[in-house]
Amino acid sequence: ARFDPQAAIEYAYGSMDGRRGAFMAGSVVREWAGRDFNAAYSWAQGLEGQNQMMAMGAILGAKAQTDPAEAARLAGSLQGDGRGIDWIFRSIAEEYGKANPQAAMSWAASITDDARKRDAIRRVSETWVAADPSGAAAWARSNPNTEEAVSIARNYAAQVASTNPAQALDWVRSLPEGDARNRSMAAVISRWAETDPNSAGTHLNSLPRNAATDAAIETFARRVSADDSVASLTWAMTIQDENTRNRTLIEIGRWAHEQDPAAATQWAEANQISDEVKTAITTGRGGRRGRPPWAGLD
Repeated sequence: ARFDPQAAIEYAYGSMDGRRGAFMAGSVVREWAGRDFNAAYSWAQGLEGQNQMMAMGAILGAKAQTDPAEAARLAGSLQGDGRGIDWIFRSIAEEYGKANPQAAMSWAASITDDARKRDAIRRVSETWVAADPSGAAAWARSNPNTEEAVSIARNYAAQVASTNPAQALDWVRSLPEGDARNRSMAAVISRWAETDPNSAGTHLNSLPRNAATDAAIETFARRVSADDSVASLTWAMTIQDENTRNRTLIEIGRWAHEQDPAAATQWAEANQISDEVKTAITTGRGGRRGRPPWAGLD
């Protein structure tokens, strides 16, 4: 592979099964890119389709470890869609976030594809908060309520809440009103509810009802529905915003019906809810197990 990487790549694909051959070829390409990036990159430009994306993934992944800014620039010139390019952007976001988080965040915010942009912002946020939590938090505070700041604030609040929920809540309350505060509050309550749902619920009951607590209650209700889906419906009823309340009731209610149809129906009949919500709770999903309400929570 050191003397003729192209021959080694052809050998890997020709003499091994699909997954093993792809792994070995990728290893050769990464080593090649580390030794002679220009030659490897020029070779990959001559490939087509998925083969090119697999090669570019290995090459730009290697480049991201030494020059993430250049890897990000080159990734922006790639054409096409699919998991290959998605993986390239993910790899660059993580490496760039380690090397220069502020520059990485500016790059992530400039990505034109919405899904890749959101994913890159999330990955840079996670990397930044893990490596420099105070620096990430300070940056989020100085750039309030941008999409990037919201992501950082959520990650930072959740990290602090894992060991000190009270401190996390104090920090969240210091943020200006807006998405960063609302979603950070929800992240704190979600993390707190994992370890001490009773204390998290008691604290929620003590808070004034507003947009921030609506978001926190929605998250809390979804989280505790894993243990008591019918009780979580009562929590969801306290959400002030009607649209958010109904959406949460429908999501949890369908799950409650799957777990205990009689109890879910009894709850629905005893509470003043819209016909749409009542139908969702009393009919569920026809006995088909659906995505649980807590799936995807931080």
